[in-house]
Amino acid sequence: MSGRVLVARADGRVVRRPLPREGAARALTAAGDGEARWRWVDLARAPAAEVAACLAALGLPGGALAAALGAVGRESDGCGWLAWGTWGTHLALGLPGPGPAYEIRFSLHVILAGRTVLTVRDGPWPDLARLVRALARQDAEGKALAAELDEDPCVLAPLLALPLVDRARRATRDVVDRGERIARDIVHRPARHGLWNAILRERRDLLRLRRRYAPLGRTLAALADVPGVGRRARERLRELADRLGDSLDTMDMVREGMSSTAEAYASIQSNEINRVMKALTLVSVLFLPATLIASIYGMNFRIPEVGWPGGYAYSLTMMAVVTGALLAYLRRHGWL
Repeated sequence: MSGRVLVARADGRVVRRPLPREGAARALTAAGDGEARWRWVDLARAPAAEVAACLAALGLPGGALAAALGAVGRESDGCGWLAWGTWGTHLALGLPGPGPAYEIRFSLHVILAGRTVLTVRDGPWPDLARLVRALARQDAEGKALAAELDEDPCVLAPLLALPLVDRARRATRDVVDRGERIARDIVHRPARHGLWNAILRERRDLLRLRRRYAPLGRTLAALADVPGVGRRARERLRELADRLGDSLDTMDMVREGMSSTAEAYASIQSNEINRVMKALTLVSVLFLPATLIASIYGMNFRIPEVGWPGGYAYSLTMMAVVTGALLAYLRRHGWL
């Protein structure tokens, strides 16, 4: 869903109408929903001046909230931010994008003021369009949602935050699966190319995931304690905060497990290097006597055995006997 949409409960029915690009603030105060039980205004990719005008039309301090809208991206490194005061509550959510950086791709601002809900977003948001369509069609889901909004419009906040919590849970399952694959490869294929880089990349992604979603958990828990939030909304917010907390705890456990995995991999690599060095050392030791004998008889001096017809065979036999004796000694002491 894009553009500007107003959804309200007026005269016992739910009405939905698009707002003009110019003059959306005037449409908010037009007749037809002045006595509405609740109003939900959704603005997509609206300029800051228009957002401030809509806030003023709803009786909110446009200048202060407009400044808060611009400060969210600078003050929060995660996907959750919260402010509240006498004017109402401002909940800011960020949708992390794909990729290793988990950058904030889109943002959604939810302004809760009395019986009015204002959402301001700079891109598509999961489930928002579905909720608006359900309210307009008044199917089973729409009627249930309208009844909840009649009781407490703040219930819209946990519904809009739910996709982020589900996204965090899916990301947690993905990192757990990748961690298990890495652990299996360390046991069965320790020589696999790029395994160490995969471990480091997994630890880095886990840290970035936690950095993104931890502010959301704190935000949802804080929003549940804000004065004016109804019982149903408070219960859902705490449930989402608990679910996200479980995901964050799993991320911490996986990250600790990856640290142990990295230590195990480093130990395996160290043992492999020691095994190779042991083999090279044994080969050098075995051929050292033969090298010594060859060096003695290769000196440029007059040696008694130079004129001996059997000297060559004698030297080879001596090398073989000494090397065999050394090999037997190493085997007897379990070094081979």
